[in-house]
Amino acid sequence: MLPDRLARLDGAGVVEHDRRPGRPPRVRYDALTLSGHRLGPVLRALRNWGRRPRHKTAELRAAARQALFADRPTSRLTCGNASRSHPHIPTCSRPE
Repeated sequence: MLPDRLARLDGAGVVEHDRRPGRPPRVRYDALTLSGHRLGPVLRALRNWGRRPRHKTAELRAAARQALFADRPTSRLTCGNASRSHPHIPTCSRPE
């Protein structure tokens, strides 16, 4: 599994490899390329994002949803719920 991932990273130009003679043939992945070094800030940002407190996830999701759908019209449904025109928000009946 790891050798496959390293080979894919090598093919993508992220790491460099060094073939070693012997039986079985060995490959040593020992250096990041310039592209690999440029991924550092992105990978650190992803790591930090993954380490954030889990209770903030719902808050961030709600804020993102509000920002994404703020410009959509809101209509009142006969059940009393507000609904935005969005395919993932269930409706209980037709708008009034």
